[in-house]
Amino acid sequence: IGLIVLTGVAAIGFVTVERRAAEPVMPLYLFKRRNFNLVTAAGLLTGVAMFGALAYMPTYLQMVAGVDATAAGLLMIPMMGALLITSISSGQFVSRTGRYKFLPIVGAVFVSLGLFLLSTMTVTQPIAVTCLYLAIMGIGLGMTMQILVLVVQNTFPITVVGTATAWNNYFRQIGASLGAAVVGSLFTSRLVALLSE
Repeated sequence: IGLIVLTGVAAIGFVTVERRAAEPVMPLYLFKRRNFNLVTAAGLLTGVAMFGALAYMPTYLQMVAGVDATAAGLLMIPMMGALLITSISSGQFVSRTGRYKFLPIVGAVFVSLGLFLLSTMTVTQPIAVTCLYLAIMGIGLGMTMQILVLVVQNTFPITVVGTATAWNNYFRQIGASLGAAVVGSLFTSRLVALLSE
């Protein structure tokens, strides 16, 4: 709770300083664009989902499926492979057609479905099914991540594209930190409760 309060105070202080700075690190006018706000929020949530899964799925696989650390890492390949394939194919589709608006929406549906399926896992579930769930999530991430960056880069003039892209990536990293922290807290609290039982 203290860290949350401190984060709020620091955010207010940061915005106050940035509004008065002659050369702000983060120009606040970026947030006047609806596309930037939507894409930043989506990037933050994508970071939460992706890094939450990446940080703790290998541990889960080691503890529940009984595989060693190397095998647990290799079992993440379906997610990363699906991410790679859909990222490349969606990029080629956008290059050919110029259409991209539906891709992040469809990607978000796949990510949500993947997260839901991962939440239904049981101790007796075959590893192949877990890998399928990870692949579904990877499909969604591949359709979403790079397209969000493209939206930001097409929203602003060339003079601020670098700044806008950097801040979009920053908020994605914030999402990654939040995802690892939230999933880690849930993981630890459930583990402690179940061990005591």
